[in-house]
Amino acid sequence: MFKYKICFAFFLFAFSSFAQTDTAQHRGTIKVSLYSDSTYVKAIVEFHVFNSFAGHRPFVYGNFLLWGPGDMAIGESNRTKIIVAGPNVDSVETFNYTSYFESNEFTKGIKMRKGERETVRLNVFVNKKGKVRFDDASPIEKKGDLYLVYDDKKKEYKIDVAHKKTQKAFEKLASQKWKPALIQELKTHPSKRKNKYKISKGFTLGQLIVIYSSTPFEE
Repeated sequence: MFKYKICFAFFLFAFSSFAQTDTAQHRGTIKVSLYSDSTYVKAIVEFHVFNSFAGHRPFVYGNFLLWGPGDMAIGESNRTKIIVAGPNVDSVETFNYTSYFESNEFTKGIKMRKGERETVRLNVFVNKKGKVRFDDASPIEKKGDLYLVYDDKKKEYKIDVAHKKTQKAFEKLASQKWKPALIQELKTHPSKRKNKYKISKGFTLGQLIVIYSSTPFEE
């Protein structure tokens, strides 16, 4: 009887070991993505100037920024020079939005996980007085202290911090005095003795795109 008990215990132990080994082979490994040592920032500005503005919000189709009906942007030509609106610095054209978001108190601490990249699109409108309005191009929902941003690829909301921090950074910039857009047009019959150009103020409409990446951008 004792002999049979030993045999039974042996087979029970062997079967148990086989089951544990087989289960371990099929058990998934939990992978935790760590934060990257550095976060790289790139800002792209696409602003356009309008004589009049019908009030339509711009929308994006692929990588193209489109306007609503009735809005017609002014382009530069041999007779027209356009200076877009911008923060009140020495030169609007040289304002570096990338450097601004790299050093701003809200966005300089944004961390991306390895292999991660986040793109924030802000619709920006500047009137003829230089007053700025803006909103996020992505749907955002607040639940408690969390901000959820809609992911078009996954068709669901996800927790996000880059959007809200970018908004706060730009809100600080938008609160400063801006130079309104200027439209400088050569007169139809310019006079040598008088000013050859007529200058008027315009509306500025467009997008500010800020990209945060765990890997450097390709040139």
